Amino acid sequence: MITEIAGMRDDYVAGDLQYDPLGFCPDDDEAFVRMRTKELNNGRMAMIAAIGIIGQELATGVPVVKSLFG
Repeated sequence: MITEIAGMRDDYVAGDLQYDPLGFCPDDDEAFVRMRTKELNNGRMAMIAAIGIIGQELATGVPVVKSLFG
């Protein structure tokens, strides 16, 4: 019913835009959903890491690159 209202196909998998020029996307829908979930979790962890780097620079006033390479 919701797919009829939204105009989505019955065989559509959320996030699958059918654009994969390098062939990284699995063909199986279940494997695609697992891969998408892993990518979302890794992206969230990367955002948390970036916030930590920015927070360190704001707290110390020293750029991270300068604190690493002296």
